[in-house]
Amino acid sequence: MTEKEKAAAKRAEKLEREKERVHAMRTFEENAVREKFGGSFPDWPLTDDGTDRAAEDGLDSGTEAGATGTTEGEKKHRILLCGIDEAGRGPLAGPVAAGACILPLDHDILYINDSKKLSAKKREELYEVITREALAWNVAVVSPARIDEINILQATFEAMRAAVEGLHRPAAADAFEEVVLNNAPSDKASSEHKPSACRSSGGAPDREKITPDVLVVDAVHIPQIDIPQCDIIKADAQCASVAAASILAKVTRDRYMEEMDKRYPGYGFAAHKGYGTKAHIEALKALGPCPIHRRTFISHFI
Repeated sequence: MTEKEKAAAKRAEKLEREKERVHAMRTFEENAVREKFGGSFPDWPLTDDGTDRAAEDGLDSGTEAGATGTTEGEKKHRILLCGIDEAGRGPLAGPVAAGACILPLDHDILYINDSKKLSAKKREELYEVITREALAWNVAVVSPARIDEINILQATFEAMRAAVEGLHRPAAADAFEEVVLNNAPSDKASSEHKPSACRSSGGAPDREKITPDVLVVDAVHIPQIDIPQCDIIKADAQCASVAAASILAKVTRDRYMEEMDKRYPGYGFAAHKGYGTKAHIEALKALGPCPIHRRTFISHFI
């Protein structure tokens, strides 16, 4: 075997291992939900992609839908699993973002993983793939002023609820542009609570709203939401839909902070994304806070 052939074989082996890893993530997620809710969804295994889900009210988990490959009288329910994850709970500045994502059950999005384990370049690449391949996705943000008002945990839950409530079938819309244009605080109204929404599908009235059957969440239970939830420790590293949601939230928030770096130069937002680095704290002490700083997070620095 030539060196070129050996290199090709090594690449093929690596690709096969990655396919197996992603398959294992899908399987782990489905098994976790099946273990917790199998009795509620008796026609498992999961089937199809839910393309006949009813508009507005979604599809009740007990509604029959003829799945490809089933025999006469053997109907299977389509279960829509929605991954939920957040980005930006810890920074001194900027919003907290939450992503919601429903992937096709048989997707093969390679290299998907917890956003913290990926490079910025890989996250950007996967963002494009996920937004193209997802059955539905959405990102919602809650402003720094709102975080100061209700605390970061409640603000995170608010963002998660908004992300789920805003799920629509994909449309040609730019989530990043919507969050930058509609949620950036003005200098004259820094305490104003901006709407906690950045709808990936644009919230267009002609797009079908999607209501998931189950939410898969990373280690928390979201209050005030009437959808069954399966909370899993380190779900962003083990469950494909949660990993996808983490990437959507992270990329959306990072893009926002890069835009804020242009509006509020000197703080280095493009580099640290609002986190409490030494450079950020020094700039905060020298320049004072700007409208996107979280006042409840910076009181001991200024």
